[in-house]
Amino acid sequence: MQNIWRWFWYSGLIVVACVATIAQIDRHALEAPSLTYLVPDRFRNFALIRQAATEAETGVPNKAVADARRLVALHPIPAENLTILAIAEHKAGNDKRSADALTLAAQRGWREPLAQRSVALAAAGSGEGDMAADRLIALWKTSTGRPYAYNLTPTLLDEPGIRTHFAFMLESGESWGRLFLKWGSINLSSPVFVDVIEKASSNGSAFDCVFIARKARSILETGSLALATRLWVSQCGSESLSFSKSLEFSDFRSRDNKQQGPFSWVFPAAAGIRVTEHINNGSNGIDFENRDPIRRILSKKYLSLTPGKHVVRFHADDILPSSLPILLRFGCHGAKAKVHVQSIVPKDTESSMEFEVPHEGCEVQSVVLVVGQGEGKNVRFSID
Repeated sequence: MQNIWRWFWYSGLIVVACVATIAQIDRHALEAPSLTYLVPDRFRNFALIRQAATEAETGVPNKAVADARRLVALHPIPAENLTILAIAEHKAGNDKRSADALTLAAQRGWREPLAQRSVALAAAGSGEGDMAADRLIALWKTSTGRPYAYNLTPTLLDEPGIRTHFAFMLESGESWGRLFLKWGSINLSSPVFVDVIEKASSNGSAFDCVFIARKARSILETGSLALATRLWVSQCGSESLSFSKSLEFSDFRSRDNKQQGPFSWVFPAAAGIRVTEHINNGSNGIDFENRDPIRRILSKKYLSLTPGKHVVRFHADDILPSSLPILLRFGCHGAKAKVHVQSIVPKDTESSMEFEVPHEGCEVQSVVLVVGQGEGKNVRFSID
């Protein structure tokens, strides 16, 4: 009798060991597909997911559908399983069932990127802009979905209906919104990006005006005055637009970033260059120091002057002879802009010079301030 019980004991241990081994192999089959077929059919759990996915991708359509349906029957909740079923049904030619499975997958699992991508494309194709925008946002919200979002966003946002709903959902306070803004400012066409910002602003969304100004300046570089103005005004107001026809340094270091607009002077940080604000009797100027023995760019800004002749006046309380002559280089920007650079060269602390804005291809102008080695005190410019 004792031997019989011992035999049962060892047999039980062997059974438990076998089940534990199969369970481990089953779990690792997700990462190692070659282990799938080492798991007996009736014990497949994780292995069934891998098996169904492999069949859906490369297998015989009918077998792929059978495996996928069995998977969903055993585990009906996960969105990934419904996505596998949708792929299998599509390969088998069952488009209606495939669409239904994809819709369910997208509703249940916004972290399932393939389902979201497929539903976004299907919704866009059938004119359901709101659903397409929602699925696109779901892709932006996850790290696994973001590569799909990068590919889909330019195409989907070309559609006005999708773009409007997407913009109304855009919030810069959310992490996905910040990622979209950074990516979109570089990869979307300027008209599409500006339209998104305009619509989001009209719905109450607020964005960093320093970021908006930077993007507006990049648009001005292409000569698109109206587009850059739309972008800035939609979010940050029109107060600083007066600087588009001024060379004053009155917005040099505003505490309110909204005043640092697209037409503000920009002072790039550079070793050997120091610039500080100089205010005297209500007049705003700058003090500068260039410690390099070569001429350096001190600042740059954009203008939108009317065509024709203009007069630039230069004033400085004091300036070292080594810093003279100071250069103001005017250039044109636009689709029809030709290479048109005029240099204005003040040679004393009080100077006035005339230059002309062409009548064609010069809707936007840039001006670059270049100084030599030395110092200048209370440097100011005005333009008529």
